[in-house]
Amino acid sequence: MSKVKFAFSFMLSLLVLSFGSAAVFAQGDKEKPSEDITNKVRNVKPELKDVYKKWLTTDVPYIITGAEKKAFLALQTDEERENFIENFWRRRDPNPDTEENEFREQYYERIAYANEHFTSGIPGWKTDRGRIYIAWGKPDEIEPDGLPNARNIPTSTLQSNIWYHLGLAHYLRGDFERALTAYREAEKVSKNPDMLVATTHRSMLQASRIFWRAPDP
Repeated sequence: MSKVKFAFSFMLSLLVLSFGSAAVFAQGDKEKPSEDITNKVRNVKPELKDVYKKWLTTDVPYIITGAEKKAFLALQTDEERENFIENFWRRRDPNPDTEENEFREQYYERIAYANEHFTSGIPGWKTDRGRIYIAWGKPDEIEPDGLPNARNIPTSTLQSNIWYHLGLAHYLRGDFERALTAYREAEKVSKNPDMLVATTHRSMLQASRIFWRAPDP
C-alpha cells in the first residue's frame, strides 16, 4: 500500500511541476516586449532638394510636358535628376552640333525680361503676360491700343481697353462667364460705334459658348 501511495504522490508531483512550467513559459511569452516598429527602416522617398524644386516649379513649368514632369518626380537620385535636366534641354536644342544651347539661353532671357517688365505685385514670370512671353517668345508685331479708324477717331478708351482685355484673359482661360461679364462692362464704356461693335460681338460669342456648354434642362 505504501508503494501505491508513493507512486501516486510521485505522479502528482510531476503533474504539478508540468503545469507550473507551462505557466512560467506562458507568462514569459506574454511579458516579452513587442518589437519596436520605430526601429524598422522606413522606405520613405527623400524630399526633393530646393534646387530641383525651383527648376521644376519656377524655371520650366510652362514648357515641361506632363509625362516629363511625372518621369522627373519618379527619379531617385540627384545624378538621375542632373541627367534628366541635361537631356531635357538637349531635346530642345535647335542646333545640337554647337556647344551652346540656343533655346535654353533664349528661354532664360525671356524669364529675365518677364521679371523686369511684367512684375506688378507678383513676379513677372507668374503673370499672364509673362507666361505667354516665356512660352512663346517675343511677338512678331505689337499693335498699339487706341488706333484711330478711317476717320481718324480713336476706337477705344483706357476703360474700354481694360475691360476688353480682361475679358480676353478670362476667355483664354476658358472662364466664359467672367469673360461675358467683362465684355458687358466694356460695352458700357464704349464711346464710339467701332468699339461698341467689337465688345458686343465678343459678348455674343461668350454667351453662345455658355449656352452650348450648358447641360440640357
